[in-house]
Amino acid sequence: MNCIIVDDDLASRLLIQKLIERSGELSLVKSCVSAFEAIDVLKSEAIDLMFLDIQMPEMTGLELLDSLSETPQIILITGKADFAVDAFKYDVTDYLVKPVSPARFLQAIQKANKRFEQQTHEIKSLDYLFIKDGTIIKKVPYDTILYVEALADYMMIYTTKSKHMVLSPMHAIEKKLPPEKFVRVHRSYIISLDWLEKIEDNTAIILDKFIPVGNTFKSRLMKRINLI
Repeated sequence: MNCIIVDDDLASRLLIQKLIERSGELSLVKSCVSAFEAIDVLKSEAIDLMFLDIQMPEMTGLELLDSLSETPQIILITGKADFAVDAFKYDVTDYLVKPVSPARFLQAIQKANKRFEQQTHEIKSLDYLFIKDGTIIKKVPYDTILYVEALADYMMIYTTKSKHMVLSPMHAIEKKLPPEKFVRVHRSYIISLDWLEKIEDNTAIILDKFIPVGNTFKSRLMKRINLI
């Protein structure tokens, strides 16, 4: 799971980061010092899990949740247990009180993994998605999608037969595509592994289309291909 930490306290962020590294099951995308920094990350990255402090200046963790139309799984972290009732109104995965112990952290991760596996199974059970094109809703089979390109606030989905412009952030489309078939290779591109023909240096080639592979995404791509 891709995760972020959102906490204004440095000591707390470092502790959670260390526990994430020890878990071996999470990939830390960003450690954020404020809710505003987290919002920027959530707009551009597919985040599966957020470790969120409740008490922060300018915007609290609960105010951040109120501001989001779509949220990843949430594990709330706070120095007080008084917020527990309010926290679970947001359907959070778990609620940790500082200082967080390794055993309690792993318990929370197990809960998050269970939810994540259930969500992934639901996506894998489908072989298509529907997209809204003006007033028309179209069915697009996964095996026809070549790649997805970000264009400002829009996404262009290229298929074997046509292309479709969709008003959606990149991370929202990334979450809806089955992870065994698609991989993000750049801030602006998601590609189909089924249609990937070859990789040359930092370029992925699909039907003569040269797609850049970002340095931060290359290791993710290399792990996904069946390389011998």
